[in-house]
Amino acid sequence: MHEFRIVLILVVAGFVTTHAAEGETEYSSTIPKYVNLLFLSTTVLVASLIRIIVLKFNIPIPFAAFAILFGLLWGTIAYHNQFARRVSAVVYMDPDDILYVYTPTLIFYIAFSVDTGIMEKILPQILVIGFPVTLITGVTYGYLMRLIINMDWTIRGGILFGILCSPVYPMAIIDLLKKHPQTKQSSVLLGAEGLFGLIMADIAYTIIVGNQGEFVVYWYQFFSITLRFLLIGILFGYVIGLFGRYLFRTMYTNRLSVFIISFALPFVTYSISNQYFSCRGSVSVAVLGFMMSTERTALSREIDAFLNDFWTMTSFILEIIFTVTCSVHMAMNVASYFSWSSYILVVVSYILYYMVRFVCFLLFSPLTSRLGYGIDLKSLMICVWCGIKCPFSVILTQVFMKYDLQVYRNRERYFYIMGIYILSIFVNGTFTRTLMDFFNLRKISLARQINMNNCIKHIFTKRERTIAILKMDRFLVDTDWPLVITATNVKHPYHIDLSEDEDAFAFRSEYTTCPDCHKDIQQEPSPRELKEMTREANLRVLKAKKMSYSRQFENGMMSGEAIRILTQAVDLAADSEKGIIELEGLVKRFTTQGPFTKRIRSRVQDLNKNKKASVRQPRKYLRRVCHNIVVNKTWEKAMCYVIMCDVIMLAVGLIYVEGFLRGQWQTETDLFRLVIGFFFTAIYILEFVMKILAYSWVYIWRHGIRTYFKSFWNILDFIVIIVYIIHLWYSLQVIQIVSLSPQQEQIRFIISLALWLRAIRLLRLFEIFYPTLIKYLDSHFDSKVAFTYELGKSYTIGETEVLDLLPYMIDNKNIRDGIKEKIEADRVVITKLLGIVQKEKPWVAITVKTKQAIRTILKSMVEANNQLKISGWVDDYEQEKLEIEMTHLYKKVNALQTVQPSAPKVIFREVTWMTGEEEVIDFLFENVTVKTFEPGDVAFGEGTVADGIYIVVTGLFLIKYVPQKSTIDSLHEYGILPIVDYLSSTKYEEASLDYIVSGNCIGELSTLTRRAYNCTITADTHSQVYVLSYNVLTRAMELSPDLVAGLECRIWKEVSIRIAVPLLLSVPTYQNYSQDEIKYTLERAFVPNLADYKIFTVTEMIQDIILIEGVVADFNTRDFFIAPCCIPRRVQKLILPTSSLMNIPIYLETKLLIVPEKDLDEYDVMATAEETGEMVAMGSATKCLHHMIQERAKQRKRMKLMQTPAKKTTQQKKSGFEEMPAEETSTLHSTSTLPESSITQMFGKDKKNTSSDRRSSETKL
Repeated sequence: MHEFRIVLILVVAGFVTTHAAEGETEYSSTIPKYVNLLFLSTTVLVASLIRIIVLKFNIPIPFAAFAILFGLLWGTIAYHNQFARRVSAVVYMDPDDILYVYTPTLIFYIAFSVDTGIMEKILPQILVIGFPVTLITGVTYGYLMRLIINMDWTIRGGILFGILCSPVYPMAIIDLLKKHPQTKQSSVLLGAEGLFGLIMADIAYTIIVGNQGEFVVYWYQFFSITLRFLLIGILFGYVIGLFGRYLFRTMYTNRLSVFIISFALPFVTYSISNQYFSCRGSVSVAVLGFMMSTERTALSREIDAFLNDFWTMTSFILEIIFTVTCSVHMAMNVASYFSWSSYILVVVSYILYYMVRFVCFLLFSPLTSRLGYGIDLKSLMICVWCGIKCPFSVILTQVFMKYDLQVYRNRERYFYIMGIYILSIFVNGTFTRTLMDFFNLRKISLARQINMNNCIKHIFTKRERTIAILKMDRFLVDTDWPLVITATNVKHPYHIDLSEDEDAFAFRSEYTTCPDCHKDIQQEPSPRELKEMTREANLRVLKAKKMSYSRQFENGMMSGEAIRILTQAVDLAADSEKGIIELEGLVKRFTTQGPFTKRIRSRVQDLNKNKKASVRQPRKYLRRVCHNIVVNKTWEKAMCYVIMCDVIMLAVGLIYVEGFLRGQWQTETDLFRLVIGFFFTAIYILEFVMKILAYSWVYIWRHGIRTYFKSFWNILDFIVIIVYIIHLWYSLQVIQIVSLSPQQEQIRFIISLALWLRAIRLLRLFEIFYPTLIKYLDSHFDSKVAFTYELGKSYTIGETEVLDLLPYMIDNKNIRDGIKEKIEADRVVITKLLGIVQKEKPWVAITVKTKQAIRTILKSMVEANNQLKISGWVDDYEQEKLEIEMTHLYKKVNALQTVQPSAPKVIFREVTWMTGEEEVIDFLFENVTVKTFEPGDVAFGEGTVADGIYIVVTGLFLIKYVPQKSTIDSLHEYGILPIVDYLSSTKYEEASLDYIVSGNCIGELSTLTRRAYNCTITADTHSQVYVLSYNVLTRAMELSPDLVAGLECRIWKEVSIRIAVPLLLSVPTYQNYSQDEIKYTLERAFVPNLADYKIFTVTEMIQDIILIEGVVADFNTRDFFIAPCCIPRRVQKLILPTSSLMNIPIYLETKLLIVPEKDLDEYDVMATAEETGEMVAMGSATKCLHHMIQERAKQRKRMKLMQTPAKKTTQQKKSGFEEMPAEETSTLHSTSTLPESSITQMFGKDKKNTSSDRRSSETKL
């Protein structure tokens, strides 16, 4: 690829060189052609070396300044030396050819590199600064320069000079501004200003040239030409942009194809727009660049980085070439004509320009400060100062020097524009960093320093561990480890010292010691400290959100555009005073449709309704026949064909008969046209009569005629019929007249023109496209809603993850509660909006979810492919083949437009705990009932036991939970879970408000435990649910009595995973895991039925155990564990409540979520646990788990011999025991608090709540 770039450099340089104007100097014939290429290549090489030195030593001077110095020095030498002058013949390149190369490259590079997300937000600011501010600055500055430099300039010449000075090209400064969040918006604003300034200068140059040639004189000509340039340029650029986006989407994986498309389209668009559409190619290329920039998120990272590097390199090469050649031309051919006073005037002109620019920015600051992100005084000063001039102005001046006969005046313009350009590079470009330091815009925030310190420490820790492992390698014993440590020492990117005792978590809560009881008491912070602590806590939350968004993007759950917007929102919030993300923009995306699109759709829909409005069928037979004919689409198409033929005949008669054939065969042609006129008039009258009869339900006047004239098209048809009759009558009157008088000719011509009213009827052909247009507008709006749904879903996931991590990030309770309240409120708002979208537009939500699921699966497949390569299972060729196949799958998912909602049975079967047994699923579906809720209806009230499990098909449900003291006491004493659906295990002691969308289930925990709800669930919208009653579920559980993977166990697993995820986040082993990774780990977990166990043995086959409900105790230490909590890995045996060793006054079945080791079967785990544990005596009629599995295997073999087995899943083959008699178990219907003494007698000592101890002892993240 580097060789390809070198070839590209030579191609660009050669293309520019081959367009050098021949015969411009006397030396052009004596210098070999390769000298021009040698000069340019040497210039690029020297500039590249200088750029490397500038970047290496961090010199604040722009590299373009060194290119100017080199050009001025070489030009001075060439002025005094004939050989150097001959070598410098390349400066006489044709400026028109330079514009054709430089303009599309520069404009496309700026448009393609701009951050479209920020640009959309600050577009009003860009329009204000790009047009009125730039135009007023140029006109004012040009008029003042006319007064200062030369009064002989015309006002038009002064305005031209000012407009030529307007374009800015701050791309070198933009890279510096992008590195700092405080000036990121300013960088986009400057880039867009430079782009609009280039377009305005290009249009103004064309109009002024036309004015000099007296082609454009009047004001309306100026207006019409400008409007033509803008409208046609935007339209053509949009069409080419659509074509380019299509090519990008189809060939985005082919690097060479993407490069060729990106390289060729700007030049093709610029050339065609200029030559064939009579507009400015700069406008079309800018629109093309913006549209192609929006597709960058669809490209892979490698291709996107390659395109960015390519256009950066191309613009760098062209800027260096033209800067050097203009500088050489300045020193060799222009500077000698001016005295020292002119150089002083250059300095004055430079100061005057930036003063005028500052005043114009200041005048519009009341408007720009209220648009977009706003602009303060510091940002305004940065925008004014960083408006570095552009070589485009100098090249345009060379074009004037080529065509304008006033050589000295154009040379004078060139001298001053080049002088301002040089001073802006040297002064503004050099002291930009100084100005930013003065305004504290380059100051690194404390949050970023702390974050970078933590990263550096993490890298150093990893390095030390790697060194320790390598030292144990016997082949690396004699390695020079001090040199290894020195060679791997990473410097701090912010160039600050990293102390060993630095605490990464500043602003932590401070404690003081009570002199009486000697206990640690939290010291209350001062108001200033509290403000700083709140600010730091908000920054930690924003950092956690950003990490969540990055994980979602890496897992395929978020598109590139979505993560760009959310990351940008986090950066803006981090730089704001409050440090929080405002939701107004996201909420508006859900509720607002574009006014223009909304208006068009409403109007088209009204027209479509009018078109489809049916007329009552008449009673009489003849009228009914006419009605059936008129409303038929075939009749409408036939009339359109008739009108088209009539229009063609009118055109032929007007152009040829009235023109070329007038006087030849006049009588014959008039007679023929008269016959044709009679024929078409008869058809139109027939249509009129048939419509009147078709609309006459009873009465012709009241129903037929009145209905007919309610339509605009019918009125137009009637007027045309009258005109046709008049035309025929007049034609009959004058057909015998050989020579018509001028008055008769005029009347005939007016009537002929009136006949063209019939052509307006052809506009009704667009009625055919009404449904298509409505469908396009709906799909366009649906795509925006889908993207908004994706944003909201990703945002909600991030908020949920942050809520789970909040207790470990912030230790100050007051600050934590305030932030938690804000996050909860934001999450509830977005969740409700997501539910509304899923209710009103279910296909949108399903499409987004389906695409995210496919991308996530493909991402895991790609990772599996990489693991196969690392492990040696596939070589490079095989890996490439697999990647190509997966790339095709990525193309399919990107081409996926809309996924329609699934059928009810599919939704029913997609419930997580439904999978596994077809017989059970069919039984449940056959016995399911449908229930509907109106807004405000209570599905489950507090204190009500669920009558079954509800599967939400459509609608939105609201959960309100207020903790009660008895509920919390039961949770702390016996591990009795509050009956609340979808509540995190860390929020049982807090009031909660949440929404349940379609596809989820409610009532699971209440149905399993037969305990009453501790919350209220109400319908927020019109909702429909599938109801699986308790009796139906009980019979289904009897059909699936597996003690490990039966229906009841699967439902408990679904409930347990939701409880276990936040618990595992607090375990040190899983602190580096994301929620998705924890869910992947819990996917192989299971919740067995432990009703027959007294002692449960924790074997080596078990990775982790999470106590979901109930109490257990350590057999060895008698430590007491209360749900929900994680059982430590040191525990070897667990005492269950069924054992006599545990004395509990109530009976509550303990539920354990067991995570086996990888590649182990849950049945093997339970068989081992049964062999090593202690079971409840159940009599001789009951078999053990081991023999039950053997018996089930024998039964399966016999069934295979007797009948053809049905297709079953792997999980189904593992499950299924013989039916056992159901035992009566007591259930707990009350959650009243029991006295503390009832627990202290369990093991003869005080209880030990390990879960609470472990929570309090966890290290804060």
